Amino acid sequence: MKYIKLILAMIDKERIIFLRYPARILGAIVFPLFLTLIFAFTAILYQPTGGINSRTFAPEVFLGMVIFMIVSISSDAPMRITEEQQQGTLESILLSPAPRFSSVLGVLFVRAGFLVGIIVLYYFIVLISFGNPALHNPIWSTLLFLGIIAQSFGFGIFMSGFTITAKETGLRAAFFLPFFVIILSGVFIPVSSLPETGYYIALMIPFTYNVDALRGVAFSTNGVIQTIIPIEYEIIISLISAVAFPYIGVKYYLKKERDARRSGTLLEY
Repeated sequence: MKYIKLILAMIDKERIIFLRYPARILGAIVFPLFLTLIFAFTAILYQPTGGINSRTFAPEVFLGMVIFMIVSISSDAPMRITEEQQQGTLESILLSPAPRFSSVLGVLFVRAGFLVGIIVLYYFIVLISFGNPALHNPIWSTLLFLGIIAQSFGFGIFMSGFTITAKETGLRAAFFLPFFVIILSGVFIPVSSLPETGYYIALMIPFTYNVDALRGVAFSTNGVIQTIIPIEYEIIISLISAVAFPYIGVKYYLKKERDARRSGTLLEY
């Protein structure tokens, strides 16, 4: 019970810090929105008259916005680690009675609550701009969405550990890698449309199969699901990744935090 109270206190701390900077909140909302709309309107401009299927286009835009938002949120935890190091508070947090993982956990809980509100906002923006973004197979779509969230947050936890020891290099990598994954995993550009080298790199990224399975399930027509590999295999890969990414991320973070504590480099950045 004591640990639960400490974790809730850490979540409340992150909530206060998050709400303290309205410009950061606005940027987190606007950046994925505008980037997705740029892709969407570019697709419209390059399509022949009547080439856009509004029945599937609106859900595709909605999916792109939400997935981009989920992946970009994974950079917030490493950023908070760096901020705590700069402010000189990381060491006091990790040496407090709170569970060692509570700081990162607080960031992720606050961002998850923020994400729910953003999904609702994006839904109405797409509804007004492009039409109804309703997805097929809502149960499977929701489960695969949760898999994407688990993988993204697991990646964020892993990069938090990397940032503790790699410092500025780790933070830069935490910002760059999500964009690399978004470009190659079929969020905006179909994997089949990538150059040959990019296509084979995409096949080595587990996130690709989760995104592809979600698109296949959400946009299936007449019960036909089109995916890179059979949908059953993609779902299995997605489920394994949804468990493995957070597990590996937590283990790696705790190891790096323990190593930094022993070497006395927690406050270095």
